[in-house]
Amino acid sequence: MIRYGHSLPGRHAATARGFTLIELIVTIAIVGILSAMAIPSITDLVRGQRLKSATSDVQASLMYARSEAIKRGQIIAICASTDGTGCANSTNWATGWIVFVDTDGDGFPAAVADILKKQDPVSGIALTGVGTNVSYKRDGRLVAATVNFVASTPGITSRCVRINVSGQPNIMAAC
Repeated sequence: MIRYGHSLPGRHAATARGFTLIELIVTIAIVGILSAMAIPSITDLVRGQRLKSATSDVQASLMYARSEAIKRGQIIAICASTDGTGCANSTNWATGWIVFVDTDGDGFPAAVADILKKQDPVSGIALTGVGTNVSYKRDGRLVAATVNFVASTPGITSRCVRINVSGQPNIMAAC
């Protein structure tokens, strides 16, 4: 005979599972506070990585231009460019730049076919360099004096790409 209100022999009453509404609200509040504390450090991390990426892109393009000058035995130049086809004659290199064969030695690409590499604009970074171009001779040395490129963004230590007298670009913490 089964009695109502009692469990069957060998079976235990079901226990309550889950959590209360108050526990859920407290957990969400703690997660919200921790997230709010982490957002500024994540923002700084992203800006710092963009800065490192921009300086690495400049260094890689300079190294490419230098190696092409040695390999081809020609003057290879790099300049700021807004359209990817010509030099902008600007110190703002964040708009992008091009690496090209300077066949006539005037500091500008003579034809679109002379352009060896195009770099897209860099967003969120101030990148300044020379107002004309950087040219490498056939031996890999600079045509002009040493050159500095500075990449900066608010709240992060700026980085510098300095080209030494032999034409080798190096990244430094500051110029």
